[in-house]
Amino acid sequence: MNKTKLSFAVGALATAFALTACGEENVTQSTTVETAISNASASNSVESAKTELEQLVEAGQLPGAILIVEKDGKRLADMTVGYRDVEKQEKLQKDDIFRLYSMSKPITSLAILMLVDRGQLKLDDPVETYLPALANMRVYKSGTVDEMITVPVARSITIHDLLTHTSGIPYHFTGNTPVHQYYRKHGVMRDTPVGRTESDGPPAKNLSELVERIGNAPLLYQPGQKFEYSYSTTVLGAVIEAVSGE
Repeated sequence: MNKTKLSFAVGALATAFALTACGEENVTQSTTVETAISNASASNSVESAKTELEQLVEAGQLPGAILIVEKDGKRLADMTVGYRDVEKQEKLQKDDIFRLYSMSKPITSLAILMLVDRGQLKLDDPVETYLPALANMRVYKSGTVDEMITVPVARSITIHDLLTHTSGIPYHFTGNTPVHQYYRKHGVMRDTPVGRTESDGPPAKNLSELVERIGNAPLLYQPGQKFEYSYSTTVLGAVIEAVSGE
């Protein structure tokens, strides 16, 4: 049951109780029913999440996963599926150690939300408001890296798109489409060894240069069209500099 259906069901039941009786006892009954429905919905969602994770493991798309969900101090989900060693078929354990990447992303995103709270920017602001280099971008349609056909963006990239990695901007190392090839050929990348090969073009020397190169590159998707793990958060770093002056 999705959130909309759940809200409708709770509202309908509450209305039914109100029509049949009144008083404190009935209010308590109505609240109890709403809680029961909410708990049942959460339970169904947990089972659904576990089933989907297990299917990803079986399909070889995910080696394993540990999922914990808490709300208001109550643990709604706590599950472990898959393997810590796929070849040896060793089951994943709750105390297994994971290597975490991209921990600068939540910090950068939090800084953006702080600026939103202060009224210094809005989530639906076009990114070119702060970074003119990202105005009038184009989107890959067809062709090769050297003979590429592109179309104009249907709308500007927003701060929200960057936060949710739906900007259309990729990473240079997450695929081999003509857009990824363009990124590698023209050095649309940071000066780090991550995902680099000897045939890649010289990387950007600083954040400003990287933003300029992203602005000249084609987008992989129209803004808001699809999730693509990307340089979006890196671009947000440039937005923070532009807005805060720091």
